[in-house]
Parts: sequence; C-alpha cells; structure tokens
Amino acid sequence: MKIELNRAADEAYHKLRTVGGRVSVVGGAVRDTLMKRQPNDIDLLVQGVSASLIERMPGFHLTGDHFGVFRYRDYRDGTEVEVALPRTEVSTGPGHKDFEVVVDHNLPIEDDLRRRDFTMNAMAIDLDSGALIDPLNGEQDTIANIVMHIGDNTFRDDPLRILRAFVLVSRYNSIIGKDTCRAIALNASRLTELPAERILAELVGENGKVKIFDGRFVAEAVFMMNELGVLHFVFPTLAIHWDYDQNNKHHQQFLGPHQLSTLKWVAERSSNPYLRIAALLHDIGKPLSAWVDPVHGTNHFYRKVISFKDLDNPTLGFWDKDYQLGDVLGADHEIIGRDMARSLFVDLKFPTAAIEYMCKVIESHMWNPFTTRKGARKFLNKYGDIADDLLILRYGDQNGKLESPTNKEHNLNVQRGLIDLVRAGGEATQLSDLAVNGHDLIESGMKPGPSMGKILDYLTECVIENPELNEKGTLITIAHDMDWEPNEW
Repeated sequence: MKIELNRAADEAYHKLRTVGGRVSVVGGAVRDTLMKRQPNDIDLLVQGVSASLIERMPGFHLTGDHFGVFRYRDYRDGTEVEVALPRTEVSTGPGHKDFEVVVDHNLPIEDDLRRRDFTMNAMAIDLDSGALIDPLNGEQDTIANIVMHIGDNTFRDDPLRILRAFVLVSRYNSIIGKDTCRAIALNASRLTELPAERILAELVGENGKVKIFDGRFVAEAVFMMNELGVLHFVFPTLAIHWDYDQNNKHHQQFLGPHQLSTLKWVAERSSNPYLRIAALLHDIGKPLSAWVDPVHGTNHFYRKVISFKDLDNPTLGFWDKDYQLGDVLGADHEIIGRDMARSLFVDLKFPTAAIEYMCKVIESHMWNPFTTRKGARKFLNKYGDIADDLLILRYGDQNGKLESPTNKEHNLNVQRGLIDLVRAGGEATQLSDLAVNGHDLIESGMKPGPSMGKILDYLTECVIENPELNEKGTLITIAHDMDWEPNEW
C-alpha cells in the first residue's frame, strides 16, 4: 500500500532506516489514505531504535520526555513530522491522567495500535514493504465509514476521545457504531473531568486542522452530540432547552432543531467556525425572554413595555389581564442570548477576540431590514466587518424555519444586491472612507482636540446620507460651517 510522504517524513524515514529502524506510518494518515483523501498530518512510528539513539541524531528533537515522541523538521520547506516509539498505556486510576506510559522500542507494533481510540485510527503502513498492519479490522470500518471504539477502556482512559468521535462525524459524515454510541452515552459525564482548553481544542481547529466546528458535516455531528447526551457537557444551556416549544406561527420547529437547521444552512456557505457556533446559539436566549400574547396565546421574544395604546385597545387583551401602565414583558432575546453565550464561551476559554465576535453576531442578528442604498450604507456603517456574516446568518435563520421561500428571502436577496451596489460604487460607509482626515482639518485651520472625532463622525454621517458630498473641499467646508460651541474648537 502506497502513501505519499512529505519531505520531513521521507527524510526521517531514511535516516531512521540507516540505523536499523523499522518505520511505519500510523494513525489518521492511514485512515485518510484508505478514504482516498490527502492526509493532513503524517505520524511515524519507529521500532528497533532506542530513544537515546534518536535523540543524538541530527534534526530529531524530543518533545514527549515520558512518551518517547520526537519532532523532525525539514528547514528547507518547513514540513514537520512526529516520530514516536511504540508504547503501552496502563490505567492506574479513575481520572484521565491516571495512567502509566511504558515506552519500549522493541514492542510489537500491534500492541501500540491496540492502545488507540478507534479502529480506523489503529492501522499502520510499513514503509519498507508497503504492508497494511491492521490488527483490529480498521480497514473494514474505514471503508464502511463507521466509528468503532477499540475497547471497554477507550473513553474511561481519556474522555476527550468522545469528542474526537464527533470530529470524525464532522469531517467525514462518519456513522458511530451502536456499541460506541452506548459507550459514549455512558461516559459523557466524564467530560467534566477535562480542562476547558482540551475541550475547546476539539471544537475549533488550528493550523489547518479540522475539528468539530470546522467540518463539512458539523450539523450532523452536533445532532449526534445531543442524541448521545454529549452536548449537555459542551453547551449545556442549549441542550437543556433543545426541546423548547417556541409556540410561534413562524417557527414549526422546537428551539434546538431550529438552531441546528440554521447551523446546517450557514455551514454550507461559510467555513468560519465562530460564525457556525454563533448560528447554533443565535436564539439561545428565547426561553428566558418569552412573553405570551394575551389574545392569541403565542410567544414573543422581545421586550415590551405596556403603553396607553395597549390598555386603550381591548382587542389586544392587556386590559383584561390586569396589566398596568409601564409593566415590562419579556426581554430582547438577542441580548439575553448574547449574555448566555458569553458565559458559555468564557467557561470554555475561547480567545477573547472570538468571544467578542460571536457575541456581537448573536446580539446583532435581529438587525432591521433596508430597502435603499442609503439603508445599505447605514447597515455597513453600523456592523462593519460582521455585515456579511449577519446577512449569511439571516439567510440561515429564515431557511432554518422549514418554511417555503417567502418574501423575506426575496427581501434578503434585494438587500444583498444593494450592498453589492454600494461596494461596487465605492460609496463611503466608514470614517476611514472619508476624503478627509483629522490632519486635513487641522491644515484647514481647525484646532486639534476632542471635538475632532465628533466632527469626523458627523462628516461620516453626511456622506452616508449623500455620497456625493465625499469630496475633500466639500467636507472641509461642511466642517467649518458647523455650529460648534467656542470651546469645541
């Protein structure tokens, strides 16, 4: 069986072979090759060469002191490869850290493969002979695209393997075997033993690695996570309210399925994992923001303050329910949802920038539609870098209701077209698009100070209202004609 090696792996293989090493490719690269996919990473396992000898060889650097793991880097093209010695892991207690690692360069490779997580990851290719080493029928499971755990201790030894099963679902649309489903459900609560950083690392990948929210089939993965009780230990608020009845004529689905439908639509059009997470959680605040229409008995998910108009109109039903002037009903679900999501993100230790981005998307997903180019300019001004993501999310939100195409979808297409026209025309939507800056205003005779920012903001509003005003001389004239207080200059 042939497998393509990068330069670092090829060099490491030949160097280890010269000192008597028997080198094999192991793990995901073998699985990907059987799936006729290009492997993302190459991992090598070497037998017959001691760690002390490898450590003295040029280019090999020990990275796992107790695990016999090295990195070899080719400095010509920057490729790297992990090189490990065979090892066994013996559980010494109930925790995921309670195990003893025994490194033995003479250990049969089959023993090393049996300590791994899933059969499709427990295969090797001998680089000398090209033979597939498959002690657990991983080839059969890989061809069938079935995730099968290796033994009773698979998830007890390391609960993180639970999430890695869903990584395979998200990447390949793999099916989790029945016995493995039962084992995952039985051990799901053990995810609480893990540091948040390890859980986060399986949700969003780095350096090109595909994790749960990076994969093409992320919606299928999240569905299975909920089915097997795993979602409760990742996004508990969502799991708790998964079957919440939205009780609204515009929503035929319960809350969880609606959010999942939205995620699926968004994921088909954006590979941004953080937008995908925001899509999954965009309506998470609905259960805590709802109030019931006194006439129709349906739910609403926005903040309402009882007014004279409400009490004077008996058809609205508020008078009969003894509401008082100024009573507040419900809350804006996008604000409640933002705060709930932020708590989840902080607990999982997402990067600060990612938290702010996802919270802003969730908070802003109820933006008001527009019908003119001026409206498009105001939209772009208000939402800046997230404007396109908000439009994608709105499409997903509408299509995630299982309704046939509606006027709302048509209106979204119109709004997309207006945004494209504004951009194609180079129309100003941000302060940075102005034909003048603070330096220009100072050169025209204005004094620097706090008022300069206010002036520039006002000029931005002017050109958003009328793009033809975005000319240096015109804007300077407008700035000088403004009726500012003396201390503003």
